[in-house]
Amino acid sequence: MHILKKIKGRVDQVLFNNPIARAQFQKKRKQMLTRDFLSSPAYEELFLEKVSDRAAFNEFLDDAQQKTPNFMYRHQKMHRVLGAWRWKGLFLNRNEFIPCLFDSKNRVIDFGGAFGPVSQQATIVDFARKDVFGNTVNYHDLSQVNFQADIIFSSHTFEHIKELERVLRDIRNILKPGGQLILNLPAYSCIRWQHGVHTNKKFNDHYWTFILKQTQLTEELPHLMAIDELIEKHFEVLRCNYTGDNSIFIWARK
Repeated sequence: MHILKKIKGRVDQVLFNNPIARAQFQKKRKQMLTRDFLSSPAYEELFLEKVSDRAAFNEFLDDAQQKTPNFMYRHQKMHRVLGAWRWKGLFLNRNEFIPCLFDSKNRVIDFGGAFGPVSQQATIVDFARKDVFGNTVNYHDLSQVNFQADIIFSSHTFEHIKELERVLRDIRNILKPGGQLILNLPAYSCIRWQHGVHTNKKFNDHYWTFILKQTQLTEELPHLMAIDELIEKHFEVLRCNYTGDNSIFIWARK
């Protein structure tokens, strides 16, 4: 199996990491990461590709753990062009968040979004030197940000960070009064995302396994955190729920 993974990795490198492929992805990203496309029926159809039961899709939570054909399509075939919009939490809340995330009057920060940005206009804070558009990443830590933001968005990033209290203090300092924090986080229910199971040499291992405070578990998991309790210490939580793709969606306000 290890050999097969190495072979697949080499094949993917040849197919996707060449100048022609990168140019194609770049072109598609510029077309798709727009308010018009993400508000269109074309985005909905693309997102629902390979869904067998559309009537049950919105309520189904276990996409990632079960590796459904739709989830694998979004995260293996379309992640390079859809960025953060490949996640079900954003898709389900798109009518509320597309207007604010793409409002030119709002200053938006995408924390950890260099390789899967939420928009072309957001300011990226990431350890990467460049984002997927080839733009230089000017801020590598939240403490370096020297302006006030209206919205801070982050998707599948918090789980990598040990010092979340410091991160949330930095976010609170950066946000304007009434500013919004939008989070898409991995939930405990996807086993391969749990602390001690998930490893990644490129983006670091998962330090935390996240649950919501009302969740009752029958087993003890290491580095388990009720993430909503932590967020509530710093922000007013407007919405917090398990969403599809075995993730947690949190919308909070300063």
